[in-house]
Order: sequence, then structure tokens, then C-alpha cells
Amino acid sequence: MAEVEASSSAASLLASFGFSDSMVDDAPPPPPPASLTAVTQYLSTIEDYEAWKSKDLKALRQQVGRLSAFIDRDKFQGMSEQDYSKMVYERKSEKVLRQKQKAANLKHIETTKLRSGRIQALNNLISNADDGSNQLQYLVPDGVGSSDRPGSVPLLTSPSSSPPVNLTKPRSCYTCKARFTTLHHFYDQLCPPCASLNYSKRFQTVDMSGKVCIVTGGRVKIGYRCVLKLLRSNATVIVTTRFPKSAENNYKSDPDYPKWISSNRLHVFGLDLRDLVEVERFCSFVISEFKKVDVLVNNACQTVRRGAKYYENKVEEEMESTPGEGVKLFQVFEDKREKLEGSNVATIESESDGFDVTGSLSRADDMKNCNVSRSAKMSLLPLTPSDTTRDEMPTGLTDVNGQQLDLSKTNSWLLKLGEVQTPEIVECMFINVVSPFILNGRLLPYMGRNSFIINVSAMEGKFYRFKTENHPHTNMAKAALNMMTRTSAQSLSERGIFMNSVDTGWINDENPREKAAKTRENNNFQTPIDEIDAAARILDTVMVGVKEGWGVKEGVEGIQGKFLKDYVESEW
Repeated sequence: MAEVEASSSAASLLASFGFSDSMVDDAPPPPPPASLTAVTQYLSTIEDYEAWKSKDLKALRQQVGRLSAFIDRDKFQGMSEQDYSKMVYERKSEKVLRQKQKAANLKHIETTKLRSGRIQALNNLISNADDGSNQLQYLVPDGVGSSDRPGSVPLLTSPSSSPPVNLTKPRSCYTCKARFTTLHHFYDQLCPPCASLNYSKRFQTVDMSGKVCIVTGGRVKIGYRCVLKLLRSNATVIVTTRFPKSAENNYKSDPDYPKWISSNRLHVFGLDLRDLVEVERFCSFVISEFKKVDVLVNNACQTVRRGAKYYENKVEEEMESTPGEGVKLFQVFEDKREKLEGSNVATIESESDGFDVTGSLSRADDMKNCNVSRSAKMSLLPLTPSDTTRDEMPTGLTDVNGQQLDLSKTNSWLLKLGEVQTPEIVECMFINVVSPFILNGRLLPYMGRNSFIINVSAMEGKFYRFKTENHPHTNMAKAALNMMTRTSAQSLSERGIFMNSVDTGWINDENPREKAAKTRENNNFQTPIDEIDAAARILDTVMVGVKEGWGVKEGVEGIQGKFLKDYVESEW
């Protein structure tokens, strides 16, 4: 009786679709939804093979069998099961191979000297720091990748003991944008020709004995590397910085420091480029002491403004450090300040009375008898409400350059028109444009033939380049600096003085630390070059110009009035 009911049920279902036992090979019309549901429910009642093979379900089996070809086509993408299995195996093998290649590429990239040196320096900093709150997690690997001392690393395209590494996936060259697969042993983002050029320039030198050079902002990073390069070329170098004792401590760490001091070739001055009267005094003093200037590098700039709290650790270092021979001439300058022409401005001590900056340096008056320079004291003057905020400046934590760790959620790099406060735009123009203008103008009469002025600029100052709406004030400042070069260089070259603007290249991420850390985590990002490369770019025309005798050798035409990027002329 059950078999009769099953047969009747199956037959009725087929009949509802318009099927009969004699029509099993005809294509049915699309079933209505209700009938489709009924078929699905009926098929779900068939629970074993014997029931399925019942002769009463023959018509149903024939129809399902006919549809199984469609199912197999979807299941194996129109291929036989064997061909499909082969394709799946090959795809899995290719995926495994790509993963292995990606891991191998990453390993090769991470072991290039620039990247690995930065990572090691950052890991050492984190392991040696007292960072209970894990705030150093926001630091990213930057700084120099190796010493710039000749002979410290092989001056080769790649170490002779190891053949060049070939990546399986091409990369884009930071400099020329060409695609490349052969990896340089030092750089991971430069193609072989650009890497070879950049690496050789790191060690470029020339005998500059007797040359007097001025480098502004020479305490750390790019300026510090410029000074080292000039000192190792036998030049006499005058360094300006707001923190002269801290700068001298940095130079003391170099094994060549005694040689520079004994030969009277290193002189560190405390100078705040926001203090235009002091800049004028500095020019007068340099002229009276040295009689001439051969190289002027306007390196100091303000891109990201820092508040007074950011500099407290450096002022403490100024208070605690004993002045050495490197600042001896600066102390003479400080003693003579009031005797220099036009010196009738009140001292910083009187200017700073009334400002309350919390902490161990609560009042500038505390430093009156601590032998702290005027420029260091000025760094503690709060000019905006945020200048006295300590929460974003964790005590005792610094980056790989010894700079205070700043955990601010935003900074100057992200500001738009209307968000930049008045003190910041004034400082930006004074430091980036007005002081270089004064230095260039006042020292110009004391520069002879085969002399050089380098206005350190940036891509932000180019009109040719696309601009976002961020940091309009720094863009303005660099554009103005470029215009000084564009306007004055031609006439100066006729006197044997060669002025150019130079882009340093991309050496650090200016974004707030948290944002920069996310970029590094998501993209394994590091900047393509370091401060030594930046210094090499800045001083390239000086090194080449001295070697070739620009302005003094007949028939030799020097470079002047250009915006130089990556050692070549670029658009304004």
C-alpha cells in the first residue's frame, strides 16, 4: 500500500510539472514556486538508497539524472572532474609559490642595510627604555642606516661575497620611478643605477682646507650630518642651534672630535632664528672673527612646530652640561653681545618674567645663573595655550635621534588655512625665510669667488607639484625661499657665488606618531633614504664646485639658480 502511495505521489508531482512517463526526455517549463517547494519537500523524504532505487521513482530518477549534468558543469566549471582537480592543484601550488616568494622578497628587503639598521636602532631604544605604558610603540624606524664615515661599510654596489638579490616582484624606484627587481645591499627602494649613485654620494668628499662654512640647525639629523661631512672635508664649520651644549655633546661622541677642536675647526653657537636682532649680531660677530664665509647652508627650518614642553629635556641638558671647547667662541659672543653694533634690546631674562612653565624649569629666572644660552631660554617661552601641555610629552622617552617623544594627535603637518595660529605662521616665516634672507644679505659682502649658498628647501615649495590643503604656511615659506634663489642667483654667479635651492629627499614621516605608526604597520613603511643621503644632496654642489673650481677656473661653468632634487635640476 505504501509503494502505491509513493508511486502515486511521485507521479502526481511529475504531472504537476507537466511530465509523464513517456515524456521524461522533454524539457519541462519552469515550475511555479509552490510546486518547487513540494518537490524539494518530497525529495527530502527519501532517506536511503533502496528507496531511491524503487521502480516507482524511475521517472523521477530520470529527470534528476538529466539535471545532474548541469550540476556537474557547475561543480567542475565545465571541465571533467580530472581536469578540474588538476586546475585546483595547480592554483594551490601557485598560491603557495607566491606566498613563498613574497616571504623571500620581504626577507631580502628587510635585510638591506638601511632598513635593518633602523629596525635594530629602534629595538635597542625600546629595550633600554623605561616604558611602562608602552608608549614607544608609536615610534617608527627612521634615522640613519649606517655611519657616513668612509670605510665604515663597503663602498660597493653590493658586497663582493654575495651576489645581487633578484626580487620576484618588481618595485618602483623612489628617484626615477623605473621598475626594478635587482636589490641593492643598502637601499630597498632605489633601482641599481640610482642606488649606486646615491650610495657613492654618501661618501663624496673633497679637500676644503681653509674654507669657512656656516650650517644653521646643526645639532641633530640633517644639519648634524652636513656638519660632519664638512668637518671630514677639513673645513672650518660654524654651527648654529638653540641648544649649543647639547649639540656639542653630540659632536663629542664622535672619535674625531679632539682633532676638530685641536685644529680649531668646530664652533657651536646658540642662536634662535626667531630672534632677528640676535641673527644680526651673529653676522657681525662672525665677520669680525673669521673675516670671510665660503659656504652658507640655510638648513634650519620649522616644519612641525613644537611647544615649550617639548624642549624641557634639552634645556635641562643645557643647565647640567659643562661647556667645552666647541662653545668657547660662543661664550665670547655672549659676553660681547651688548657691545656689538645696535645692541640695545632687553635680555631674555626680563622678557620672560611672568611666564609660568610648570616643572623643574618653572620660571626662566631659574636659569639666570645656570650658564644657559639666550636661545635655550627662549625655547621655554609659551606662545600658545598648547605650549604648556605635558600629557602628550611622556617624561624620559625619546626617539632614536634623542628627541622628545611627542604623542600629539595632530600637528602642523595636518593644519589647514584658518587652523594655523598667528605665533606659528610668524615663527615659520622668521625661521624658514626671514633669517636666511638676513644671513644671506649680511654675509654676502664677505663671500669671495668659489663660494656657495644652499637654501635647503622641500617639495612643498614647488608650484609645479600638486598640493593638498594641509600646511599652507610651510608651503608658503619654502616657496618664498625658492623665490629668493630664483631672483638672486644669476647676479651672484657673476661674482663667483653659487646659490641653489635643494630638496633633501624623503627621510621621515611628518605625521603625528600614532598615524605614522599605523602607516608603518599596515604597509611595512620606511622612508627610502636617510639623513646622510639628505646631507649629501645638500652639499653636492659644494663638493663638486670646490673640486672643479667653479668661479675660479676659466671655462668651468657652475650650477646656479636651480631647484635641485636627487642631484639633478627639477621644476620650480
